[in-house]
Amino acid sequence: MWRNLARPAGPSSRVYLAFAIASAIGLVIFVIWSVTGPGGSGRTLPANPAGPEGPALRTPNAGAEAPAPPELALPRGGTLTGSTDASGDLLARLMHATLVRINRSTDRVEPWLAESWTASADNLIHTLKLRPGVRWSDGTPLTVEDVVASMVSVQVMGKPLAARAIDRLTIEIGFPAPFAPGLRILDHHPILPRHTPSEGVGLGPFVGTAGPAGAAGPRGPALRTPALRTPALRTLVRNPHYWRKAPDEGSLPYIDELNLDERTVMSGSPGQHDFGDAAIRAEDYEALKKIEQSGKVRLFELGPGLDADALWISPGASRGDPGKPWLTSETFRLAISAAVDRREYCKQVFFGACDPILLPVTHANAAWFNPDLPLGRGNPQVAREMLEGMGLRDRTGDGILEDAARQRVRFSLLIRRDAPSSGRAAAFLKETLRAAGVEVDITPLDANALRARRLKGNYDAIYDLIRFRDTDPAMNLDFWLSSGEAHVWNGGPQRRLLDWERDIDRLMLKNAGTFDRIERLQAFVDVQRIYSQHMPALFFGAPHVRVFTSTRVLNATPSPLRPHLLWNAENLAALK
Repeated sequence: MWRNLARPAGPSSRVYLAFAIASAIGLVIFVIWSVTGPGGSGRTLPANPAGPEGPALRTPNAGAEAPAPPELALPRGGTLTGSTDASGDLLARLMHATLVRINRSTDRVEPWLAESWTASADNLIHTLKLRPGVRWSDGTPLTVEDVVASMVSVQVMGKPLAARAIDRLTIEIGFPAPFAPGLRILDHHPILPRHTPSEGVGLGPFVGTAGPAGAAGPRGPALRTPALRTPALRTLVRNPHYWRKAPDEGSLPYIDELNLDERTVMSGSPGQHDFGDAAIRAEDYEALKKIEQSGKVRLFELGPGLDADALWISPGASRGDPGKPWLTSETFRLAISAAVDRREYCKQVFFGACDPILLPVTHANAAWFNPDLPLGRGNPQVAREMLEGMGLRDRTGDGILEDAARQRVRFSLLIRRDAPSSGRAAAFLKETLRAAGVEVDITPLDANALRARRLKGNYDAIYDLIRFRDTDPAMNLDFWLSSGEAHVWNGGPQRRLLDWERDIDRLMLKNAGTFDRIERLQAFVDVQRIYSQHMPALFFGAPHVRVFTSTRVLNATPSPLRPHLLWNAENLAALK
């Protein structure tokens, strides 16, 4: 039988009508979604929208803000009390203001005292327009001369910025050489008053209360310690002339008074504090979790921050003890790195609230983190074999290696006495390295003593926190460059640099000095590759940042960058 090969009849008119109705419905749904959904004008912007340079900050639950009424209905007045561990820089941000600000939610530069700016074609000259009508907290108008005077202390790669007034609301800033972060550097330099040395005068949302002057702060003579209500409690009050306005055009800040507790107890005490700006310590988290379950506090899980602990060996250690030539060997450092199981480190030191890392750049810094470098699994036996390749042997059969002179492979590790996580890390490293044939003597010191030992170079090795002030690597040149003050493996000006150190210097200067995004990325990828090959300071894990607020606190926008909560302090409100 033959099949009918003729073309079948087309769909009926009812089918076409059904398609037309379905298309119309789909179009309506699309229009509604485009207005209210992720791509529409009615949406809530993500915490880190990808700009031309890509996402710079990983914020796992940045959208988990403290529930609050609509901003127009936020209550005004009241007092909030909280704990902090970064009083110097934090006080500068609360009491003073900068020309531009890095938004801690987006990691982008945004207008602040300067409402707009333009840049020359070569990005060396920036012309900034100041906001009109800005007044200091004592009512004195801000002048362009105040701004120019405050720029005198700003340096870029060791050279000063040039600043001059164009007119009463315009300032021109000149960079001495190409500097990729550009105006980003101004986030770290507040504008200070010329007309008075009083510690109670500023442009920030809060001012210090009247009282005896304290020690000078890190930003110059105008930044003083506010009066103390108790030996550890600093009281700030709202700036009556603060220049920013709320969405309802009312004055900011919302609260009248802010008390900061600087005691290093727990990570804030929910019964006494409304918030903890300091990251919650790993050992305190479970207790706070139980309190959260009772409905008294809110916890914010922000993922890893920029900072991490590191172990480094003094470049002059073998000179101080000629019997330990192996201590400053690159192979010795690489063997330590190979021995450590970084995932187990995170479990034991931070109870799992930690991301294993190989290098100083953490997962939080998504724009610059290099995921292609293998983390590997720690293996003490591999480390032992590397050390045996240096001529170190277990000559007595007790499991500890000795050198040719039968001196045990043993070094001292200095740690912070007041950091419980450092104690856990030291114990973990001691056990791990013993399995590799190395003995470690742990010496806890207070923070000042540890710093003094480091500056003198009087130590074998140190395990301590390394802080990074910015996501942009060119803003952390003091760590990366061999001449930097925070270059912890720097042996001083007399030490001869190795070729790979010169390569890192060259690449970091290239990263800082070009505006080509691809060239910057490639230079820093090469820096991280070289670093991983030589491991001058050993990083193991980036602890997660977790903060809390009481249920009284409204409108909080926490960030993994410091300060975690108080970067936006003027927008915090308090239930009565």
